[in-house]
Amino acid sequence: MNIRTASDLANMPAGFARKQFRIEVKRTVRELNGQVCKMCGEARADKKQIFATRSMGERITDFKSLLQALSKHVGIAATKARKQGSTGKTMLLFASHSPYDERPVSYKTVVYFLCSTNCTIELTKAICEAVPNLFREGVRY
Repeated sequence: MNIRTASDLANMPAGFARKQFRIEVKRTVRELNGQVCKMCGEARADKKQIFATRSMGERITDFKSLLQALSKHVGIAATKARKQGSTGKTMLLFASHSPYDERPVSYKTVVYFLCSTNCTIELTKAICEAVPNLFREGVRY
């Protein structure tokens, strides 16, 4: 398309930019031509909740495997929190059957921290104390 510089992009008709690309390129073309398209307040705000949930490849049936799986996910959540400069004082942990099971069940527990944290070690220590509230012998998570 012979677009090699910002000037080349600025000279592209905004309507054509939208047809060829996503809306962000159209906005960029308009902004290069002096039109404000996004205000500072429209930038994505930090998330107030951070999730790390995934289905496992195979069913978890023992305490140690459940502890390992939850530890992995809390590490992912802690990394997300650190990337956006966030900390938290509350952590919700849950473990459940598949929603497609005949009688699906879900167990959850909430952990509260005295001081706000995003430390993987602190969060993992809390999981070690909380997993006994989630684990049930004979349940296939």
